Amino acid sequence: MSTVEANPVDDTQPRGWYTRDGTLRGSDKPIPGKCGRKLPRTDPPRYCMSNPLKGKTACRKHGGRTPGGIASPHFVNGAKSKYFAHLPKDLQKNFAKAASDEEFLSLRDELHVLTSRLMQLMDRLGEVKIPPWGKALSALDWLLKAKGAEATENALEDLEQVLREGLDASKVQATIWGELRELIQEKVRASAAEWKRLSDLQGVVTVEQALSFAKMFLLAAKEVVTDRDMLRRLQEKTLYLLPPAEK
Repeated sequence: MSTVEANPVDDTQPRGWYTRDGTLRGSDKPIPGKCGRKLPRTDPPRYCMSNPLKGKTACRKHGGRTPGGIASPHFVNGAKSKYFAHLPKDLQKNFAKAASDEEFLSLRDELHVLTSRLMQLMDRLGEVKIPPWGKALSALDWLLKAKGAEATENALEDLEQVLREGLDASKVQATIWGELRELIQEKVRASAAEWKRLSDLQGVVTVEQALSFAKMFLLAAKEVVTDRDMLRRLQEKTLYLLPPAEK
């Protein structure tokens, strides 16, 4: 297995361009989507080609860990959001949590909420009294057999009470079933959207996967390519063609 010899100590060579094992450090100019910070002790300057931390413009070694956005001590009144400053104070905290959610495109939690509500409504449906149609028929029979004004009036009152109980139970059932139908339709739409999102994710190559492939490719190239200048150009070109990091 061939290797690239370490850069010899020579005042005529660019200072700080190579590591001890002969690997070229950084690029000759900042690459879009990469950290791009000037590497220390390089003259002429070389620039960091590491992938920035998610949501940052710098890598772990060059300030990527510094809190940013709402978490930054320099963040004033949500200046980076056109809505934050207009929100009531009781919503700003929830807004900050939502803004830091890496899975905000996922609908799984919403589906769980809808399912929980469906289960709650089904429990309520089982607790609703069945309209007392048997009692209504008995009250009607009593009314038909009643003799005299007082007996008739009492029978009418009993029949009215039973019918109103049946009407109230029917209304409650109808309301619950109506909400159940709406929730089921909402869940169907949310499930379809989540399924499409997951299907789309399966059809694309993530930045992490692309970077992993590029890393393995460059390691293989280092073992095969013995010409230092060619290796340098191959490294720069490969990193230039990589997709930009997520921001």
